Amino acid sequence: MQAKVEKIEEEIKQSKTQLAFLESSLKDIQENCNHEYKNGPLYKECVQCNKVEVLYY
Repeated sequence: MQAKVEKIEEEIKQSKTQLAFLESSLKDIQENCNHEYKNGPLYKECVQCNKVEVLYY
């Protein structure tokens, strides 16, 4: 049972590390994009990097 728990915890740790890397990569891409927005009624979304900016709160 202990080995199974440790395996699951290790998988969770690896998944969190991979997720952090992917989020960082996405942030870099979106910060360096020459945004080309399509407008919605309450937001605009870049057609290149999918960054969303809310227009109304």
